[in-house]
Amino acid sequence: MLPARYKESLDWDTINKLAMNKDFKEFLSRVQKDLQNNEVYKEQYDKVCSKAELLKLMESAQIA
Repeated sequence: MLPARYKESLDWDTINKLAMNKDFKEFLSRVQKDLQNNEVYKEQYDKVCSKAELLKLMESAQIA
């Protein structure tokens, strides 16, 4: 796995290509609604793991 790099701007070409996927398009719509309403329904999203939690998950899945 490679660490993410921070970018100042979004890659709209890639986002538009991803949005052709029905599931991803629905996800983007949900995120947009949550941001507009300033509401985040945590059950809709994956848990954000700490580095230690992620490494433990990777070990248990034999990814690392």
